This record gives sequence, structure tokens and C-alpha cells, in this order.
Amino acid sequence: CGLEGQNPQYGDCLHPAFPKRLCGGSSSGSAWAVRQGIVPLAFGSDTGGSVRVPAAVCGIFGLRLTPRDPWIAEGGFPLSPTLDTAGWFTRSAADMRIAITALVQGNKGRAGLKGVYFGAFDDKMDSELRQSCQSLVTTLTLGRAEPFVNALASASEGIVRHYSAIVGSEAWGIHKDWLDRYRDQYDPIVWRRIDSGRHWSAADIDAAHRQLKHIQSLFADLFQDYDFLAMPATPIVAPLNGPLSDDLRTLLLQFTAPGSFSGRPILTVPVRLKNGLSGGMQFIYRSPEDATPLRILELLESLSPPEHP
Repeated sequence: CGLEGQNPQYGDCLHPAFPKRLCGGSSSGSAWAVRQGIVPLAFGSDTGGSVRVPAAVCGIFGLRLTPRDPWIAEGGFPLSPTLDTAGWFTRSAADMRIAITALVQGNKGRAGLKGVYFGAFDDKMDSELRQSCQSLVTTLTLGRAEPFVNALASASEGIVRHYSAIVGSEAWGIHKDWLDRYRDQYDPIVWRRIDSGRHWSAADIDAAHRQLKHIQSLFADLFQDYDFLAMPATPIVAPLNGPLSDDLRTLLLQFTAPGSFSGRPILTVPVRLKNGLSGGMQFIYRSPEDATPLRILELLESLSPPEHP
């Protein structure tokens, strides 16, 4: 129930190449195993970034499917059914193309590849990571679509609060029979996050769902003319292990919650820095059956030779 990779029950999940840093979460072990080369493919879940964040900071590839997809609806224990998704990690673009072809069989969509960049939060990013992401944007010659970008930026101003209202209230509904009775078995931070769900008012929850529908309508309009929206997956590289504040979680959610609210699948690709650390770029696209992620991966491979972290 966190985006960093810390776990008081079983131990923190440290970055495979930078052991003083965390590998991101909460699908931490799956990302770690893929980054280490132990397995070529590992599965995870993503409600608010739990595939996208570890994929980005570990320098690997991640795919997030869509809410209520059978992968998560039939095969996962819920946190927030409105936003829960399943997904997976691979170490290379080639492996991700194989996984998408085999597991999703996406082949729909028009010829060509037309994308938009959303950089409304770029001023909150680490400077070196921001420069690397902007370099990728320039290489991909992404459009700006200013009316959409401005509308999404406005809709995202309070998105962390809306995200927390939806996830918190739904998680509390799932855990309410156990939360107080077994409090000593919860991590205190996780307990507090789930407990907060009982305190959201009906008006708060209703407002959050209205904003969810509004953002989904914005993306529906965007995909009339464009194939994908690109935006940074994280504002930071892998954080140093140690006490972390809720401010970091809030910052990460500002970058991931718009994609969660879109209700669309998301491909995350690594953006590597010269020092070996990394962030990522998330590509939000029309539907799981769409060929857009395959085209993006092929394009990225054509721009630079395949490399493993």
C-alpha cells in the first residue's frame, strides 16, 4: 500500500543496482526480480502507480492494463475496484513486445503514431531527469494539444485528494470488518491510510467520482485525434532508503493519478541517466487491444540499439 518499496513485515525492497536506494512499489518484488535478470516477465498490480513507479526507477518496462479487466477482477484481491489494475514488467522493449503480443494480442489502430506530451508538472521534477524526459519528447516530436493539456492540468489540480477519497473509501469498505480487530497486524502507516477511508464524506466521494468521469471524458476526446498521451512516470529517481514523508507519496501521485483516472492502459518505458539511475515515461493509450504500445516500442528500438539495465 505504498509507492516506495518499504515493507516492515518482510523487509524493504532495495534497488538491485543501488542498494542504498529503494526500488519503488508496491509491486516491488516483481520489478526487482526482472531488473536482476532472474525472470524475463513478472506480474504486479497498479492502482495509483504500483507498476509504473518501480518500472521507472528500476529502469525496466512496465504495462498497466485497465480497471475491471478480468486479469484483476478475477485474479487479484481488491484495494480499490474502481482503479485497481493488473500489469507486468519486462527487462527489455523486445520482451515487452512479446508479452503484449502473446497476452493481449493488440493489433488495432490506425497507421502512424501521433502523440501529445503532458508536462504540466515538469517544474516539480529533478532537473537532470526533467532534461532527459524532455530530450525524449523532442526525439519523438510529440504535439502539445494545448486545449486538452490545459483542461487536464486544471482537472488534475486536486487529483490527489480525489484519488485518496476513492481509494480510501473503497479500501476501508473492504477492510472494515478486520481493521480495528486486527490493528496490531497492520503496518501503522497502512492502517492509517485505510482508516482514513471511513472519514470521507459522501460529498467528497461524489466529487471525486465526478472528477474521475470528467478526466475520462477528456481522454475520450483526445483519442479522437491522437494515439497516446506521454508524461513522466515519476518526478524523481529511486529514493534513498530511510524515513519517508507523505509529501513524497503526494508528489508521486500527482504524476500517476491522472493516468489512473484515465481508465486507459499505460506503457512505461525507462528514461536512463548517465549515472545509471532512471526515471520513466508513461504512455497512456486508447485500449488494451490497440497496437499503439507495439509501435512505440518499435520506434524506441529504432532510435537506439536495445540495451539491458
